[in-house]
Amino acid sequence: MSTKSKVLVTGGAGFIGSHVVDQLMSEGNYEVMVMDNLVTGRPNNLMHHGEAVILINADISDSSSWQTLNFTPDYIIHLAAQVSVPASFGDPAYCHRVNVSGFLNMLDFARVSKVKKVVYASSSAIYGDQGERRISESDAPNPLSPYGASKLLNEWYAGKYHEWFGVSAIGLRFFNVYGPRQLNDSPYSGVIAKFKHLIQNEQPVTIFGDGKQTRDFVYVTEVAKAIELAMLSPASLNVFNVGTGEPCDLTHLAEIFSSVFGRELVLQYQPAREGDIRHSLADVGKLKTELGFQSTIDLKAGVRLLTSTEEEK
Repeated sequence: MSTKSKVLVTGGAGFIGSHVVDQLMSEGNYEVMVMDNLVTGRPNNLMHHGEAVILINADISDSSSWQTLNFTPDYIIHLAAQVSVPASFGDPAYCHRVNVSGFLNMLDFARVSKVKKVVYASSSAIYGDQGERRISESDAPNPLSPYGASKLLNEWYAGKYHEWFGVSAIGLRFFNVYGPRQLNDSPYSGVIAKFKHLIQNEQPVTIFGDGKQTRDFVYVTEVAKAIELAMLSPASLNVFNVGTGEPCDLTHLAEIFSSVFGRELVLQYQPAREGDIRHSLADVGKLKTELGFQSTIDLKAGVRLLTSTEEEK
């Protein structure tokens, strides 16, 4: 009988993390433990796994959480973070404590535990505003927010822990991830989750800026698959963009929602917010070539899928 690989998923009760747990558990080859402080994560996201998934309520930025962790993983998937750009301006020190100090705690645990590989969430926010062209992994970073800076520091530390201690680490630069279980009414909400919440409650949809800003939206279950591919890849140190390579401006996004929901939307335009990026579009060639991943869910299909999935609950 083959032994199951042990995987620790930080932030595993959250939006992306819970879908990663679903992906791993569907394979039947993994023993999964989730580490989450439940600030934005929800135990309900994991309830369907019953006792098959172990959930530990712990803070990644508290070193004692790692010292008392009774689990020796083969792999770590690190998704726990403060993920809000506006909130990172409101409290940069907190953002650093969670995203950088917490990341260092995780890397040191990986070093001591001799894990095979760490896969961690980086972000397209490290690039800043690169214009309307496709952004590749080789483009120079220029973060416009404390959040983006924290993710760039994660990549730097991952590289150094590989150089100094031989820790294998793959960073995934997520573009705009959306799908079921995404918070819809908090500073951590994504634009699609907010649009959906407002439309369902027949409220005006607020767009910050002129609506011509573009994003690369990628469905969360596809992100979960990309994470598993990265975990199982032979690479020991690398970064990959995770997106679709297809741009959508926010006014067109509103039109997609109008079509899916069959109603006219009331749009309200507000000034752009500090740290908001004008355009963000992934070059996903490296992701396809080296990990064998390609998105198959286009945006309109994803919005329909999101709506039908939520209605089933």
